[in-house]
Amino acid sequence: VIRGYAFYSIGHYEAAKEAYDEAIRTNSEYVDAYNLKGKSLEKLDLYEDALNAYDTAIKIDPKYYNAYVNKAYLLLQIKNHEDALKAYDEVININPNDIEAYNNKGYVLIQLERYNEAIKVYNEGIRRIPGFKKAYKCKDHAYALIQLGQYEEVVVKRYNEAIELYDKAIIIYPEYANAYYVKGNA
Repeated sequence: VIRGYAFYSIGHYEAAKEAYDEAIRTNSEYVDAYNLKGKSLEKLDLYEDALNAYDTAIKIDPKYYNAYVNKAYLLLQIKNHEDALKAYDEVININPNDIEAYNNKGYVLIQLERYNEAIKVYNEGIRRIPGFKKAYKCKDHAYALIQLGQYEEVVVKRYNEAIELYDKAIIIYPEYANAYYVKGNA
């Protein structure tokens, strides 16, 4: 696996895949090798093979966090949103403090036009991880608020919520210039 990682780190993804295959031939239960093989396959644009490698790692160890994270992110990248959503649910189930999982799950829900659910996911991430900068500065969250209904209805009913959200963003992340701008517009 170390050899595969060395090849991967210098961009020799085919050689890395071969090294991981060799490790798997030596130990067919080597979850790290399957997971890292999946990363190499992604770089080779062999997405279905990468998903199969992640699924094999998960089958061997159903709580293997890294394989779920990598699978979820790949599904997001190839726009398989429904399966990405399920994979992010598994990531959060294994590690409820994974900040990126909340952010990416919210993004997936927005892509599926499930705006109310996206807001709930962002809010859950903020509740669990109060210093969750990305949720506070996340443009997707604001986009979700606007998409909930007519612009005027959102502005009238939710502008206080938006101001509060951006106040928190400014406290946690004072360099986030857009928070000042958007707060001013609210």
